[in-house]
Amino acid sequence: MILIDEVDALIGDRNTVGQDHKVEEISEFLRLIESASDKGVIIFATTNRKEAIDDAIKRRGRFDHVIEVDYPATSEISTVVEFLLSERPHVGGINLETISEKLNHRPMSDIAWVVNESARLAVKSKKDQIDDICLFQAISRLPKD
Repeated sequence: MILIDEVDALIGDRNTVGQDHKVEEISEFLRLIESASDKGVIIFATTNRKEAIDDAIKRRGRFDHVIEVDYPATSEISTVVEFLLSERPHVGGINLETISEKLNHRPMSDIAWVVNESARLAVKSKKDQIDDICLFQAISRLPKD
């Protein structure tokens, strides 16, 4: 089993690639993927930028299944924030509903960053615990979509 993370960096769209050697590398990679199953190798690939991948990689025989994992729902965000906060000192009664709504349509990495940043903000403010103010300040520091 092989996992290729951020496969778009390896097999970007050949129509936008200007270097001949890169086009040859992509073509060779595609041939290797096709022959992998004959050798009992299963290949998984991940990307956040499926539009940047060469169309040839999407043909049957290369990757037979595409599973799209979307951003977490607000209920999932709430569960994750609650879990991450459980590992850090925090006040009771955190407004998880509002925080989860503000983090809606964000990747899980942003959610983890917000909790970590809120801990840093609490320390900078000389607080013993993370509170709503720290969490909302951290959320405000996220880049706008």
